[in-house]
Amino acid sequence: MATSSEYLSAFEAERLVQSLVKLDLEDVGSTKWMIQHEAIERLNIQAHRNVQNNSEEYITEAFMRTLVHDLILIQTWKQQVYPLVKKELISDDSMTAYFLNYHEATVINLLELLFFNKDAVIAVGDWIHDLNEMISQKINYLITLKHPEASDPKKLLEMTEMERFEETLFDLDFNVAISCISLFRYITDVITDLPIGIMRQVLHSMDFVVVLVHLLEAGPWIRNKKEKLERFESGKWSTIDPDELQRVGKIEGQIWLGLMNLLLEPECRKSYGYDEHNHQIVLRLKNYISEHTVDQLPPLVDLQRYLEELVMLIPAKTREPPSGIELVSEVKDNILKTSPQAASRKTGKDV
Repeated sequence: MATSSEYLSAFEAERLVQSLVKLDLEDVGSTKWMIQHEAIERLNIQAHRNVQNNSEEYITEAFMRTLVHDLILIQTWKQQVYPLVKKELISDDSMTAYFLNYHEATVINLLELLFFNKDAVIAVGDWIHDLNEMISQKINYLITLKHPEASDPKKLLEMTEMERFEETLFDLDFNVAISCISLFRYITDVITDLPIGIMRQVLHSMDFVVVLVHLLEAGPWIRNKKEKLERFESGKWSTIDPDELQRVGKIEGQIWLGLMNLLLEPECRKSYGYDEHNHQIVLRLKNYISEHTVDQLPPLVDLQRYLEELVMLIPAKTREPPSGIELVSEVKDNILKTSPQAASRKTGKDV
């Protein structure tokens, strides 16, 4: 596996990028999949180094779309294949089982870094539709999440290998879901530069505005552990004083920026209509904007003004999405079409 001290030259990074291919579901866990996993991990390490050195990342449309394909592939594998083989896999080779699950975090982390460059998001094109579907699942997971209670040291000794692995996997899945918040915020930054069907999906089919309000209310980045408050930030949990709850953390900041993009950007504002349901939900944002919050995130004053205007709006009883192109889940559908045996194992039918 790649090490943190490894440095990639521009030539070697380009060679690794060129080596990436779109794999099938049956390839997951194979030798060629492991080689690709290592290549992506090395590129991820180098991307972190590039950020520190203010260097340019190697971004092409083919590279970005291959990464998104790889991410949807491993997520599909985790949903459709892993539940069927996890008991045997963890028992026989827990290290491989971990790498297979960890791969999702590696790809997400790399995309999160690359998406800071707007050109990287735009390069994904209409495959953003598949990415948004995955992000929606992850955010809804966060909204309904209940953090487990702190484990008793005696119980830790009594845990089975499967239970210990599931606990590790819980932490991994949580990290991945949190990273998806940043991914989505970067998507909203360029939403008007993406295929028109993406705005329709974000504002209507999935109504990410309502989803983000629910996420802000759920606040899964704050937890009580052993009678102490903890905040998740920069990839780890840290103990905080109750007064620190007033601070707008990095995760909340990403949510607010995403909401401002979707509610205040002129094209989005024109497209996003209100009925009684979403009108009432969006107005709940007023409870989270205070003078202290605006001091930390000054652009919120514009959203605050928007919400004051929204109070005066009489919403329609129902709202209809605007006419336009309805995109489909191209990446996942193609993965399942090229892997009919895996799909039929899940559904019990021929595909």
